[in-house]
Amino acid sequence: MIKILVTAEAGQLNGVTFWRAIRPLSILRRMYPDQIDYTLAKRGVPVFDLASYDVLFALRPNSVEDKNVIETAKLLGLKVILDVDDDLCNVPPMHPKYLEFEAQKEIFRECYALADWVWCSTEQLQFAMDCIGRSSVMPNAVLPEDLPDKPAPWRGIACWRGSIMAKDDVENDEARDVYKKCAPLYDRFVWFGYTPNLPHGTNFVARKSVDTLSYFFGLRNSGVNVTWKPMRDNLFNRAKSNIAWIEAAMGGGICVTNFALEPGWEHCVSVLDFHRDYIPELWQESREAILKDYNLLTVNEMRFADIKNLVSN
Repeated sequence: MIKILVTAEAGQLNGVTFWRAIRPLSILRRMYPDQIDYTLAKRGVPVFDLASYDVLFALRPNSVEDKNVIETAKLLGLKVILDVDDDLCNVPPMHPKYLEFEAQKEIFRECYALADWVWCSTEQLQFAMDCIGRSSVMPNAVLPEDLPDKPAPWRGIACWRGSIMAKDDVENDEARDVYKKCAPLYDRFVWFGYTPNLPHGTNFVARKSVDTLSYFFGLRNSGVNVTWKPMRDNLFNRAKSNIAWIEAAMGGGICVTNFALEPGWEHCVSVLDFHRDYIPELWQESREAILKDYNLLTVNEMRFADIKNLVSN
C-alpha cells in the first residue's frame, strides 16, 4: 500500500483543492483500493506524521514553512510530488494578489525546484515552472457520468463563474463592451461568485455564496446554455486550464471565450451573440473531446503510473 500525505490550503475546499486533489485522489483510491491511500493534512506537518508516509503531495507550496516540510520529507525518504494549476510566476500587475504572489515567487520557485515530480494542468506550466523532464501534464478531468447525455434545452441562460481574482479579465473595457452589447440577448445572466462592476440589466442574477461541491455536482442539472470566460491575453492566462469549457459541457452548454481555438479552447466560440442553433453540435464535439482527452479515469491511470514509478526508484 502506497501512503500519500496531501497538504493544501489549510481548512479550505475551493476550486483548486477540489479539481487538483480531492476529486482525483478520491477516485484514484477507488480505482486502486488495495494499492494506494491518502490523508489530507493542514500545512506545517509534524515530522512524526511525515515519517509514516511514502509520498508527500502538495498544492501551491509558497511559504518558508512549506519549503521546510518538503525538505524534511525528502530527508525522511519520501517522494515529493507538487501540483501547479496557475502560473504564479507570471501574475499580471492588475491581479488583486499581484503583490502577495510577487513576494512569494522566489520561495515558490524554490519549492518546485525541490520536487521529485511535478503535475501541471497545462503544457505551458511545464515551461513556466522549468520542470521539463521531471513533470507530467495532468489536465483537469471529469468522469464520463459527470456529463449529460444531451445538450440542455434552450432556456436563454448565460453565466460567468469566478472570484475577485478574475476582476481584471471581466472588468476591462473590451469585456465591458461585449457584456453591454450581448447580455440583453439572454433571459438570464447569472454571476456565480464575484459580482463585477458592469452595466447589468434586468436579467442580471447574482449567486455570491456557492458551495464548491454543490456547484460542481449541480452543473449537470443547471440548464446553463452558455458559460462566458473572457480573459486578458497574458502569460498567466495562456497557462490557465480550460475548466470553464469543461464546466460548460457538464451543464449541457458551450463556452464563449476570446481564447477560442487556442490550445485547450478549440471547441469554444468567441462571441456571445452567436446563433443558438450551433449549440447542439458544439456541445456534442465538446463532450466527445472531454471523453477522449479529459477523462478522469484515464488521467488517474497516468497519476498512478507516476506514483508507482517514483516510489519504486
